[in-house]
Amino acid sequence: MAIGFHIGNLKSKAVIFRSIGLQTMLCLACAILFSCGRMTLEIEKLPENTPSGAPVFVSGNFNLWDPGDGNFLMTKSENGKYYLDFPTGWGEISYKFTRGDWTTIEGDGCGHSINDRTAKVGQNWLHFFQNDTIRHRIYSWEDQGPTDCDKVTFRIKRLPKETPKNDPVIMVGSFNDWQPNNNKYRFTPSGDNRYYYLDLPKSDREIEFKLSRGSWEKEEADINGDRIPNRKFIYGTHDTVDLEIGGWIDLNPGLEARQITLMVNTPVGTPPEDPLYIAGSFNKWVPADPRFEMKKIGPNLFIITIRKPEGEMEYKFTRGPWGMEEVDVYGNHISNRKLRTSADTIRISIPEWLDIPIDQTFSQSREEMNYLMDNQDVIAFPINSSKGEKAVKFTLVPEIKRPSYIYVRVALPAVPNNRNYGMVDFIKPGQKIKLVCPVGSVFYACDGPYWNENKPKEEKAFVVTQEMDGMEIHSNALLPPN
Repeated sequence: MAIGFHIGNLKSKAVIFRSIGLQTMLCLACAILFSCGRMTLEIEKLPENTPSGAPVFVSGNFNLWDPGDGNFLMTKSENGKYYLDFPTGWGEISYKFTRGDWTTIEGDGCGHSINDRTAKVGQNWLHFFQNDTIRHRIYSWEDQGPTDCDKVTFRIKRLPKETPKNDPVIMVGSFNDWQPNNNKYRFTPSGDNRYYYLDLPKSDREIEFKLSRGSWEKEEADINGDRIPNRKFIYGTHDTVDLEIGGWIDLNPGLEARQITLMVNTPVGTPPEDPLYIAGSFNKWVPADPRFEMKKIGPNLFIITIRKPEGEMEYKFTRGPWGMEEVDVYGNHISNRKLRTSADTIRISIPEWLDIPIDQTFSQSREEMNYLMDNQDVIAFPINSSKGEKAVKFTLVPEIKRPSYIYVRVALPAVPNNRNYGMVDFIKPGQKIKLVCPVGSVFYACDGPYWNENKPKEEKAFVVTQEMDGMEIHSNALLPPN
């Protein structure tokens, strides 16, 4: 009876063993009979800038790459080394070390990402009975910076759209006798094609350089297609240098990168000796960039012609450093301007300056300015009296049945594509909104938040006319989103 009972149990266990897999069965048998061998991960040395008392984890394909998995927390021994034991039989594993999250992952001596580490754990029968130790050294943590970097990485983060796909990009400079076709200094695309990179050994001297596509007839240019001065770099603490190429001497810009002229009116009262600059996404928002100083062609009138960069261009105007930038009619900060026009020339009026009291400068007439200042509940939009624009004061009453958000875009008459204002407000049924707009302003209603990624559909609600001055306008066109 006893023998039969045990045989029956063994048969049922065999079924279970087959269902959970051969490797698991072997490990269980090994644990029962012989105490399986183990593989130990050992860290012999951590970077000197490792925060005191910081935990060290192993993250890999065995734990869904969880960077702070407590089951894979390494143990610090008395000798200062870190250990973690793995049972054999796991096959090939991929892993990295972290201090608990992906911002604290290990890197190379320059603080850059490294490839996944790999190890083979018990892939044949004999390995089940062996104890192996794999020793490691961590050279840096990505969040702590480089520790032992003997090179500098130059990265090109953006190429002009018109760059021929198969052309090389080569660094040319004082370090290679200005040879434009030396493939030793050719940039290599990263694995994910997000950027191009080139590593150069560190030096104790300053270098000058430019980028080319293999000859001086194909050297880099600025966003206007003009030659640029030599780039300069002094080796120091920086181990990564990010570069952007504005254009190429030999290639005409595409449709999205053509030249565009901006004519800008500054408010009356602007100090006449002050310069005017345009700063934006095209020059990394440098506020007093001499390359983008505008030319004064008349009292309070400036002009500049630039090459429109690829994609949407965002910008603002300043009279120097930040703190001297343009603001709205109340002296409040404004959102970045966005170029949304196919015209070759656009005209812009700056309402006020951040550093000058608004009672000292004005783009409206003094009468209009007094009205705006004395009525804090009024929502006002810039009115350029010098261009003959007439102000209309009216009250808007959206026809809604429940408290709701409304989303409205207002296009002002002077160059409508460049003078767009979004208005978002939470209103109640019967609530009144006081507005001041120039004649010809167009109100558009949205069926959802105007600034989200879904780009909701919008429809024209009404046009502001002189007859609306002083009226109360009830509109069922300003429908809130569903």
